[in-house]
Amino acid sequence: MLHQVKLGLLVLIVALVFAGCGSGKSKAIESLAQANVEPVASIPEQDIHLYPAEEGVVLKIGELQQQMNWAYSTPRQLMPVLQVNDYNQDGKDELAVVLPIGSGTGVAVEELHLVEFLEADGTAERPWTDHVYPSEEYMKQLRETLGFKKVYKDGELFGQLTIADQLHEVSLKDVEQEYGSGSIHDELGFGSIVKFGIEKETLTFTAAIGFVIDGVAEPQYFGELTAVVSYASGKFKLDQYRFTGYSTNS
Repeated sequence: MLHQVKLGLLVLIVALVFAGCGSGKSKAIESLAQANVEPVASIPEQDIHLYPAEEGVVLKIGELQQQMNWAYSTPRQLMPVLQVNDYNQDGKDELAVVLPIGSGTGVAVEELHLVEFLEADGTAERPWTDHVYPSEEYMKQLRETLGFKKVYKDGELFGQLTIADQLHEVSLKDVEQEYGSGSIHDELGFGSIVKFGIEKETLTFTAAIGFVIDGVAEPQYFGELTAVVSYASGKFKLDQYRFTGYSTNS
C-alpha cells in the first residue's frame, strides 16, 4: 500500500512538471531533479531515464523527452529493461526497451520496443520514432514456422514438433494416460508466456509452448522455443530457432 501511494505521488509530480513546462525541456528536467523523482529504469552513463507518468511514461534522453504510451509495471512490480546498441547494423545505436505488460497465473508477457533516438527528426514533443514488435506479428511468424502432430511408435504416443526444418519428438505417454489420445489436439498452445532478452548486440525471444487438451484452460507446457530477433527498417523477424524441452518431459 505504501509503495502504491509513493508511486502515485511520483506520477502526479511528473504529470505536473511536464504539463506545466510545455516545450521548456530544460525546465522540466530541472524540476524533475529538484523533486527527486526516481526513474523506473535508467542508463545513467548515457543520460537515459524512464519516468512514471499519469499515462504511460516519459522517456528522457539528454535534453529531450517524449511521452510514451507504455505500460511499465505489473502487479508483481516487474520493471522495464533498457539497453543501447546497434541492433540493425546500420552504424547507429538504438535504444532497446523490454516492458513487462502482463503477469499473473499462467501469464507472463513482455513487449519489445526499439527507439531510434539518434535521429531526433520528429516534432518538439515527439522527437523520436518508437518501433514496437506487436504480438500479432510474432504470433503470425510462429504459426507459419511451427507444426505439431501425434504419432504412434512401438505402441507409444509421441508428439512430433517441427520448427522450420527441425524435428523434435516429445513423449505423450503420461498425457494420454491422464486425458486420452483423442483429447490432445494436433496443434500447439503458445503466447501467454513470452519474454524478450537483450544480450549486447543480440535481441532474443522466448515462448513457452504446450499441448492443447480438451477441457483444460491452459496449454500443458512441455518446453521453450527461443529465437533471435532481427530488426531492420522498423520491422522485426524471428530466426535461428532453438527448442529446449522441460526435464519432466524428456
